Amino acid sequence: MKKSVALLLCLCLLLTAAACGSAPDDPNAGVYECVSVEMSGISLDINEVYPDGVTLELKSGGKGTITMENQDFGLKWEAAEDKTLTLEIDGETSQGTIDNGVIVVDLMGMGMNFTFERGDAAAESGE
Repeated sequence: MKKSVALLLCLCLLLTAAACGSAPDDPNAGVYECVSVEMSGISLDINEVYPDGVTLELKSGGKGTITMENQDFGLKWEAAEDKTLTLEIDGETSQGTIDNGVIVVDLMGMGMNFTFERGDAAAESGE
């Protein structure tokens, strides 16, 4: 009897643990480094505009962080099947694209298109 109860408890614990498994990671999640900024048709190296760089981290679950000038800002993000990307930072919505580890977005309507590359994007493209 004790063995049956113990076996039943173990089975219940196993099923409970399996049900609590995490959702699969989003393929767009990762850390993206800004490599350039384009404004009025002129492309600039990111270090000319932001000497400390700009980093964008997209986390699974639609949350993330952008770091500009050594300040972190929380954000919400959503990627659609048509490769459009929506970022919400401090109540401002930004639209862009995300494709093969590359994000292009006009952050907060500043009139500057930021191009970000995920750390593994250069390895995928053979660079």
